[in-house]
Amino acid sequence: MNRKLLILTWLLMLKCVWLTAQQRFDLYYLSVGSTHYLEDFTQYEEGFAGFAVEPSANRSAQLMGQLFDSFGGKGQKLLSTSTSYITRQKVLTAVGKMISTAQQEKKKNPLLIFYFCGHGLSEGFGWNMFMMPGDFRYNPARLDAGQLAEKSLYAGDVYDALEKAKIPFMMLLDCCYEGDEEKVRVQDFAYQESLRKVAQLSADAMGIVRNLNQYHEPNPVVFSTPPGTLVQVTPHPTEGASKSIGPLCRRTLVSLQRKATPTLAQYITLLLAPTLDGETRAAVCHWTGASFGNNLLK
Repeated sequence: MNRKLLILTWLLMLKCVWLTAQQRFDLYYLSVGSTHYLEDFTQYEEGFAGFAVEPSANRSAQLMGQLFDSFGGKGQKLLSTSTSYITRQKVLTAVGKMISTAQQEKKKNPLLIFYFCGHGLSEGFGWNMFMMPGDFRYNPARLDAGQLAEKSLYAGDVYDALEKAKIPFMMLLDCCYEGDEEKVRVQDFAYQESLRKVAQLSADAMGIVRNLNQYHEPNPVVFSTPPGTLVQVTPHPTEGASKSIGPLCRRTLVSLQRKATPTLAQYITLLLAPTLDGETRAAVCHWTGASFGNNLLK
């Protein structure tokens, strides 16, 4: 066999290996848009000012669902109306339905995708993320993290439900991460050893909880903004400000203009790239892509 033929055969073998490793995901999705929020202030707890109606939430969830459909995905677009709010139970039930569908179909390479666009907030100790359902009526300042988790849609509850299914998944949280950061200054208690130890324990616990809420591995969780910050709706990249959308939705559309057929890792890398889009800040995700990032989204 001559040298050129050997090289050609070797290159073809490498390509076959690459194509084998780079499989396409079978997508299952839940795309949630919470545009409408309780407006009857007589039902508000004292001190609660309510949440503004946000048309971009439904628009973003609809667009993301349509994208997943175009990728060959199967799923649900769960959108609010003025008479039917997004609730914690509706979302968790829909998450369960998505999981059941994937388990029953037993596809070779499934990926579950959860997308949420609406209002969101956090607390400053552990940066727990709480997505706000449309029927929320409580004063967040009066609630601790556990109470907020019960009355809102806690990101950790969605993550845990998906993780129990033992199917690869991704969460896209296209909402504010509002909250006032708590700080523990251990040096302030240097004069009293017992108080210094308590402060150190508190600081250590804070660090552990914050690390857990970054959701490192093995499944990616992408936030539209860093903890303690707000986000603004952004213009649609081709239709302009009249069709405003969430920043993760916009960055997704822009990233697909850059890379039409991305792997999961390439998609998330683009979402996190500071130079991707001048209208939005870089998304936040602590996933490395080592687990299943080489698989194609479409």
